[in-house]
Amino acid sequence: MNIKQHLSTLTQYHSWAFQRLYEYLEFVSEADYCRECGLFFKSIHGTLNHSLLADKIWYGRCISQPFTVSGLDEELSSDRKQLETEIKNQSVKWNEFVLQIDENKLENLIEYRTTEGSEKSLQLAYILSHIVNHGTHHRGQVSAALTQFGYPAPEIDLPFFIAAQNK
Repeated sequence: MNIKQHLSTLTQYHSWAFQRLYEYLEFVSEADYCRECGLFFKSIHGTLNHSLLADKIWYGRCISQPFTVSGLDEELSSDRKQLETEIKNQSVKWNEFVLQIDENKLENLIEYRTTEGSEKSLQLAYILSHIVNHGTHHRGQVSAALTQFGYPAPEIDLPFFIAAQNK
């Protein structure tokens, strides 16, 4: 497997994991969905909103169309269903992006400005790996909140995705 195939698998996993998570979030009450529960971004909603915001920031950097925000906790949507739709759509964009990119460009440095204003650069392949890793981190936090509130949490580790693809 080459790096492009690997990153394509990871971005497909990113999308699949959000789909699975939302299958479980469907049963969460609005009160629990919005309740502060000790997460860095306060609630399930705040955490999912941050995941979308980060994906949009990084996507903008990768396509040279910066997505400007006032902070990493800026609310993009207060509507639960709209946020779900936007998260799912954004995760699909990542896979389309990887499928369309020339593999040689994965080594390119992407120059960007952080939300604090610092100038940085990072190889595109590392950015794509980070996107999936960041999403996994926050999906894990949401899963922990689900179990804290007494709801079941999905099995969304990468091996479950691989197994589902091989059925």
